[in-house]
This record gives sequence, C-alpha cells and structure tokens, in this order.
Amino acid sequence: MKIKGMFERYYDNKKEIILISHDIKMIEEDTGPSFTRALTLTPKVSPTNGSSTENTAIENIDSIEIKRLKRKRDLLQNDVDTVDQLLDTLNGCQNKVVKMRIKDKMSWTKIADELDLDIRTATKIYTSLFEELEDLHKRPDLKVQSG
Repeated sequence: MKIKGMFERYYDNKKEIILISHDIKMIEEDTGPSFTRALTLTPKVSPTNGSSTENTAIENIDSIEIKRLKRKRDLLQNDVDTVDQLLDTLNGCQNKVVKMRIKDKMSWTKIADELDLDIRTATKIYTSLFEELEDLHKRPDLKVQSG
C-alpha cells in the first residue's frame, strides 16, 4: 500500500529532510567535511597545491551532490506535504488512531484502552482508512489526463 507506506515513513521523512538540508548547507558553505572534500586527501602523483582544475572538479562534484540532495529532499517533502493534507481530512478518531499507531508506535491494546474502543474497532478504523485512501487514489476519474 503506497499511501500507508507514506504515512509510516512520515516522521522519519521529516527528520531526513532536516538532515539533508543541513548537508546541503554544509556543502554550500564549505564549512564542514563532505565526501568531496575527502578527494583532496587522496594521494597525488605530483603536488597540485589546489590547482584551479582540481578546485573546479571539486566544485562540480559538490554541485552534482547538492542537486542530488535537493531532489531527494523535494521528493521527501512532497510525501510529507501529501500526508499533512491527508491528516487534515481525517476525523478526530481516525487521526488519533493513526498518530498513536504510527508516531507513538503504540500497540493495538494500548490504543484501544486510550480511546476506550474495542481492539477490533481500533484496527478496523486504521485498516478501513487506508483501504479507503488507496481506493480513492486508484480511481480513474482522478488521474491526470494527458493530451
């Protein structure tokens, strides 16, 4: 289930976005070690003393790495934004069950106790929600038409 997976990765994705943004900033500011800076530590046949060719090569590698990190961050942010929007559409009970199960990693017994529900009811709320979202996502009338 693609949508359920987005929800399950939601909090990890938010953390990863923060870390990727930090990595990008470090590379852009050139204030910290990155894998590209390690290239200058490799043995050289003759000393280049930071030649312009070497510096250009490192800058190009940094530029490629920044683009890769930004793309990854944008993809993760897209998933986070989608989950945020979907969370806003849930009713109170659905929202609580999803957050308790995914964010707090609570057992079904604990969720049922906290919400004063039967365990089967709590699991049904959770599974029906994702079945409904998957069905909605698969509807052909919601697909973007090209042409």
